[in-house]
Amino acid sequence: MAESEVQICNMALGRVQGSPITDLETDDSKSATLCRTFYESARDATLRDHPWSFATTRQLLAISSSPALAPTLYTYTLPEDPYCLRPLCLLNSLDLYREARGYPFTVEGRVLLTDMYAAGLKYIARITDPGEFDALFTDALAWRLAAELLKPIEGSSPVDPWLMYKDVLTSAVAADEHGKQEQDVPPETWVQSRFP
Repeated sequence: MAESEVQICNMALGRVQGSPITDLETDDSKSATLCRTFYESARDATLRDHPWSFATTRQLLAISSSPALAPTLYTYTLPEDPYCLRPLCLLNSLDLYREARGYPFTVEGRVLLTDMYAAGLKYIARITDPGEFDALFTDALAWRLAAELLKPIEGSSPVDPWLMYKDVLTSAVAADEHGKQEQDVPPETWVQSRFP
């Protein structure tokens, strides 16, 4: 697992035969300048590509000052802390671990429109601390960043970084999903006895 953005950038640069960097803010090399340009967007895009366990969070939503627009009844502000990158589902406000099925929503700008009163939200948060990243996410992010850097760095790679990103992402998603377990409600015993 990477401990810093510089380590992730150097992983990506190493994959495209770019020169390593020492600091993301003060290094004025071409490699550092390009990493500053692409790192944050690559990180956020990789976070959005899958509901990563380490980046999934739940929060009650605050009613927005914007008026609700027909056909929805309520307008909520999307969370800022931690910043909501991708809404996943609405939650029952009394139990933030229970999905509120049957309540569709629409996101417009930074507001969420729905018919549900007192809603919560399960969402992908913008996680910026590499120390919180899953190791497989870090690997996928480094490949995505390598793909962005390949042409501008004028480097080379024995493999296509985009194909590697997709391959690593597929493996990382499978591993991340393996760690999740849906909570099925067991059928009542009388149902089991009547319908074996």
